[in-house]
Amino acid sequence: MADSTVAAGSNGREPSQPTPEEIVAEGVYIAAAATQLSLKNRILVETLSDDGTGFAADHYIDVARDSLLQLVSEAESECERLERIIQRAGKRRARPMDMHDYRKNDVDNLKKRKAQSELVARELRKRAEDEDALRELVSAAHEAAWTEIARNIQYNLDSEFAPVPTDVEDPEERSGRIHDVIAVDLPKLERERKRAARLAAEQKPKDEEPQPDSARKKPRTGFFTWLRKQIKLDH
Repeated sequence: MADSTVAAGSNGREPSQPTPEEIVAEGVYIAAAATQLSLKNRILVETLSDDGTGFAADHYIDVARDSLLQLVSEAESECERLERIIQRAGKRRARPMDMHDYRKNDVDNLKKRKAQSELVARELRKRAEDEDALRELVSAAHEAAWTEIARNIQYNLDSEFAPVPTDVEDPEERSGRIHDVIAVDLPKLERERKRAARLAAEQKPKDEEPQPDSARKKPRTGFFTWLRKQIKLDH
C-alpha cells in the first residue's frame, strides 16, 4: 500500500507562514523601493534637461515625502475598503459565489489584512516625517541615477573608441574557411549558373536558324571551376 502522507518540504514539515511583522516589513520595503525608483527616474529626467541649477537634495526630499504620503493615502484607502467588506461579510452566511464574494467565515482573515495595511500606513507615515530617513532615500536614489548615467557614458565611449582587432588569423581557421568555399560555396554557385543558362536556352525562339559549326564558340571551362583550381593552387 502506498504511503498516503505527502511531505510539503524536504524535511517533511509544512513551510512556515510569514508572521504579520514580516508581512508589514515586506510591504514597507516594497513601498520604499518604489519611491526610490520613482526618485531615481525623476533625477535622471531633470539632470538630462538641467537648466544650470544643479542637483538640490532639499527639493528631492520634498518629492520623496510627497511620494510616501501618497502611498500612505493608498494604504489608508485600502483599510477603509476592507472595513466596508468586513461589515458586509459579517452579515452573509450563504455559500460564496466566487473568490471575492466574502462571507462570515472570511471576516477573521479580512481583519488581519486590514491590520497589516494599517501598520504599513503607520510605518510609511513615520518615514515621511523622518528627515534623516528621507535624506537617506534621496541619497540612494541620487547614487543609483548617477551610476546609470556613468554606465551609459562608458558604454558609448567603449562603442565609439573600440580597438580594431589586430590578432593574427589562425592558419587552421583560414584553412577551414577555404575548404568550405571550395567544397560548398563554389559548387553551389556553379549549379546556379548552369541552371540559369539552361533556363535561358529554353526561352530562346525555336525558329532561330542554327549556326554553322564554324561559327559556334568552343566550350570553355566554367569560371567557378577555374576559380576552384586557383584557390587550390594558392592554398
